[in-house]
Amino acid sequence: MGRIARTYRKPEEIRELIENSGLPYILVNNRIFEQFYEVGKGTYTPYAKEIEGKKGEYEYFLLNGDKVPYSESKIEHGVNFDERDITIFILLTFLDQIDFQGYTVEIANYLGTKSDKRIKERIKKLKFLQGEVNSYRGSGERKYYSEPRKDRFITEKNVKGFENGKQVTLNRWYVNYECDYKQTMDKDGNIIDKPENFFMVTIYDLDLLTSGQLTEKEFVTYLYLIKSYNSAKNDAIYQTISTISDKINIQDRAITKRILEKLVTIRVKDKFCDDGKDFPLVHFSKPANYEDKLAKRLEPSLKYYPIYNTTTLQKLKGEDVIAYPTAEESAENKTDSELNKVDTNLLVDSDLNKTDSDYDYLDGDILF
Repeated sequence: MGRIARTYRKPEEIRELIENSGLPYILVNNRIFEQFYEVGKGTYTPYAKEIEGKKGEYEYFLLNGDKVPYSESKIEHGVNFDERDITIFILLTFLDQIDFQGYTVEIANYLGTKSDKRIKERIKKLKFLQGEVNSYRGSGERKYYSEPRKDRFITEKNVKGFENGKQVTLNRWYVNYECDYKQTMDKDGNIIDKPENFFMVTIYDLDLLTSGQLTEKEFVTYLYLIKSYNSAKNDAIYQTISTISDKINIQDRAITKRILEKLVTIRVKDKFCDDGKDFPLVHFSKPANYEDKLAKRLEPSLKYYPIYNTTTLQKLKGEDVIAYPTAEESAENKTDSELNKVDTNLLVDSDLNKTDSDYDYLDGDILF
């Protein structure tokens, strides 16, 4: 029997499926920055092979492709985690949301990556990498753990599909690393699952990367600005460039400065723009003490408003578009103590910030 010719969907075809799904945006766990990207690494517990016929008894761990004798003390293994991992995870989350089944080469093509092999390596990493969640999607309803536990970022399954009238084997990716949820009541008294600790990414945000307007590093910096924005209060937080550098794992402050300068000057155009017009990506505002800080040779802070993301979400949801404050308005009626107040949530220093040479792997050297 001859090999069945595969029909790969073009990136524009997949994007159209996402945009027309009715939910062209996703929710991403805040901790993907705090516990993974900021520190540039993640951990997982290797697969344990159960002894045949003896439930709960294990023969060995599978680590780096080798069989390691099983012990009751779990083995934690470290891997790099960078902007490529975030972008692939975000795309897979969009695809999970529309029940997409396909091929890894389609993922590579969508992200403009020539190497299908490297995409497979990255997806393999996400299949093992573990993050903390408090619930999971059960059949028909959300199930809650008694206490948060670690789960794999994604699950990959082989499924049967049809191409050109013939049955083929496809990949289906399920996202396990979701944001937190809690049960609450809506205004009608119905119990609902309310998401918490997340930021939202639209397909139009992802377009900035796939169209080549932003590099992966610039795109993930943009995502960080979205994540750090307080959408509930429609306000941003004051941050120095050094603080942002720490949060996006960049050693050279000058690189972060160049990225931020690009994000606040670039303008985009999409279907929401009127003819002949474009739209700013990020606004910024200065506190009243900005010039004073410079005069004293202190590093000033700015507020960054991801206006393109928040405005697009408002339009997608049919909400009124919120007018963002000017630099003068943001500083108005604030005391010097308020303007100089440091947001402690941005300066968390924990064991996660420690470096470990064991994690200094090269790109593509993903060890399982």
